[in-house]
Amino acid sequence: MANSAKALIFSIQEHTRVLTMNHHRALKKRQQVMLVRSATEVGVVASY
Repeated sequence: MANSAKALIFSIQEHTRVLTMNHHRALKKRQQVMLVRSATEVGVVASY
């Protein structure tokens, strides 16, 4: 019983970590797109 409870907790923690990382990655991508658009509007060539 203890092993299955530990496995469940680990599974939940792993799932939470994956969701957090995906959210962070999506935010960074959105920020990068916004920066490129802003740079284009003012005439700066965006390179990253």
